[in-house]
Amino acid sequence: MTGEVMGRIESLGTDTQGVAEIMRSELELPDATPADAAILVKICKIVSTRAARVGASAILAILEHMEAIGKPTTVGIDGSVFILYPKFKSRMQDCLKEMLGDAADVISLEVSRDGSGIGAALIAATAD
Repeated sequence: MTGEVMGRIESLGTDTQGVAEIMRSELELPDATPADAAILVKICKIVSTRAARVGASAILAILEHMEAIGKPTTVGIDGSVFILYPKFKSRMQDCLKEMLGDAADVISLEVSRDGSGIGAALIAATAD
């Protein structure tokens, strides 16, 4: 199952008929019921929340390494999951808040388009 499908499923939330239709048409589960759909919505939320927590943990590790905890910091993030997945950004922010308390308030997570291209350009520009 793709992140795009998971995001659509999770965004439907309590519309279990809509989720069951996605299950039947896109996931090839012809016998999917609204009860199955409710379970799948919960699974999508668990998986996406875990992914957001892994991403937030990686950001925290980098900020700790840079000794930037508590300092105003903007983190540029590129990727369709961060940009398009419902509530992904807020889940990352919630995780940072859980781990850092009020120190997370000065960390801003922002979309950075073409992050890999910019990173490659920075590395090339600084290479000896």
